[in-house]
Amino acid sequence: MAYLDVPALHPNGQVAVLLHGKNFCAATWEGTIRFLTAHGYRVIAPDQIGFCKSSKPRAYQFSFPQLAHNTRDLLAHLGVQKAVLIGHSTGGMLAIR
Repeated sequence: MAYLDVPALHPNGQVAVLLHGKNFCAATWEGTIRFLTAHGYRVIAPDQIGFCKSSKPRAYQFSFPQLAHNTRDLLAHLGVQKAVLIGHSTGGMLAIR
């Protein structure tokens, strides 16, 4: 799973996770990333499996539970235990899972 991990300009100790909607990418959040990093947030913006720079497996179960599991595993891998979740469209539905 591809992702952006953008450090804050002046860290406030908080992490924002940006979850894109269907047919969008992490890069969609460019302006939001600039704003959040300028205000102290480390920003994690994944490209969900099947989208943009992430792998696109032929036989893959695209479900909210699976995408949530992938996102949780990514955050664990990055050592993120607490984050502010921000979702756009289906990314919002993913965020609540």
